[in-house]
Amino acid sequence: MVVLEILAGLAEPELFDSDEGNRPGGEEDVRTRLRQLGLIFGLGVAAASGLAAPAFAGAPIGPNQSFLGEVNEKHSGAVVYVVCPGPVWAGRTGPPAGNQTVEVTPSPSLTGPGFTGSLGNHVVVRFTDDPTTKMTLSSYDTPAPISTSLRLPCGGTGKAVFKPKPISGTARSDVLAVTYENIAV
Repeated sequence: MVVLEILAGLAEPELFDSDEGNRPGGEEDVRTRLRQLGLIFGLGVAAASGLAAPAFAGAPIGPNQSFLGEVNEKHSGAVVYVVCPGPVWAGRTGPPAGNQTVEVTPSPSLTGPGFTGSLGNHVVVRFTDDPTTKMTLSSYDTPAPISTSLRLPCGGTGKAVFKPKPISGTARSDVLAVTYENIAV
């Protein structure tokens, strides 16, 4: 409705009078209306170009959506707590402690870092240090438990990969750096 009012207002002959100033029909009024028309045109082009509307919390994951992966509710500075009782040596692994989660949240940016691509309807999460176990996410802001069957390093850093599925040529994973911290010391 507002769009129609703006367009109708642009067609009014008094807007193009030679009066100066910010009065109705003045030069400033015409400039304001032209800026509004430009904004409307830009939004129309964006919609026509196929940019997907941003997803909202709790919504199902769908095609052409940007997302952020989170480990324990953090996209950066994420810590995964691991249980490794006794002495720790290089290469030793243990299970993650319980009550830890992974999730995806809609990205405030249309460019990601993650992008579901033209086919994506869920995201699979794997830790690069033990890719044998996956966690599957099908909706935004719905945490899934980190599997305690994983075997992760007792200390150091690693990566969690949030990969959209089914994969397409436009899909892009979000890869998070994580720090492993042993809580059984």
